[in-house]
Amino acid sequence: MSLTRWGFWLCLSAGSLTAPAIAAPAPAEAREQVIGAGVILTDARGFTLNSYDRDRPGASFCTQACAKAWPPFAAPADAKDIGDWRSLAREDGTRQWAYRGKPLYLYGKDAAAGTQFGDNAANYAWHTAFVPLATPAGLDVRTIDLGRALIDYRGMTLYARDDEANGRVKCVGACLTTWLPITAPGMATAFGPWTIVKRPDGSGQWAHDGRPLYAFADDQRPGDYRGEGRDKTWHALILTPAAARPAWVTVQAADVGPIYADAKGLTLYVGPETFDVVKKRTCNEACLETTVRLVTAEKDAKPIGDWSLNTVNGQSVWAYRGSTLYTNTRDRRPGDIRGDGWAGGLGAQGFEPILALVGQPEDR
Repeated sequence: MSLTRWGFWLCLSAGSLTAPAIAAPAPAEAREQVIGAGVILTDARGFTLNSYDRDRPGASFCTQACAKAWPPFAAPADAKDIGDWRSLAREDGTRQWAYRGKPLYLYGKDAAAGTQFGDNAANYAWHTAFVPLATPAGLDVRTIDLGRALIDYRGMTLYARDDEANGRVKCVGACLTTWLPITAPGMATAFGPWTIVKRPDGSGQWAHDGRPLYAFADDQRPGDYRGEGRDKTWHALILTPAAARPAWVTVQAADVGPIYADAKGLTLYVGPETFDVVKKRTCNEACLETTVRLVTAEKDAKPIGDWSLNTVNGQSVWAYRGSTLYTNTRDRRPGDIRGDGWAGGLGAQGFEPILALVGQPEDR
């Protein structure tokens, strides 16, 4: 069963994810991190590799300033093509590894091995080099606020019931008005963690690790997980949990979807890399002081998950994936995003709210 992701075609073992997912042989510089939802490609230190949507097979369009922020995954000067890996020549004469034609990069803001600060950065132009778990036809993997979740063909979150294990089915009768079984076609066959359980009416239902799968009738759009924790027994099928976040961070509903906010519900924003252009053309120093606020950190604050600490003017402040965080004084109520795009224009990058729903279904 083949999978595609940003130009990759990579076959995972149908039996499990414990078998090597990188086609052998591979460069000595490459590693893989096996997670519940699939495989992440890394360098030898464990730092995450990324791809760029603007690139074309065998050609890198990330040069100069871009390459400083996103260092190319370097290949030795005498690198030989090996398996599905190719070394491509860059404009400065160095060489870079590409997998099946797609150039790979590190991200300068990744704080440590295993962090994925570059995923969906720069208006979703960058992506973690991730190959999703092989799934039955009609099922897929999507990143939601809870982590990488299993979804159906509509993009809706799937659930399992705590007291349904080893193929046991207990959701019958009135239960089925709220919880919709994920039907397995008559010709479907089990593979890997995917099995088919027989329901009381004789129909087949997909199960993951022996747990029958359902959609929740009250979920209205992709990314919803309103069924999470229902009756203290229903839970979204999360293949890889989301990274932890500070206790003060909340999730609020906004016009653009779920967003991260502070403890008061005020939207969190990441700002431009530099305010130089903003100050000259859009909003001067006094304007900035009255409109945006740094999110200061307590003395005992420690980095956690995607949330790190930066120092601004000698003050410890919170950052998300390496980018300093702000709130906007024009936001008055939870869910307000009046600062979205503020101070942008005339070539300047504006402030952007952080979407709590940061992923899309993985291409196959």
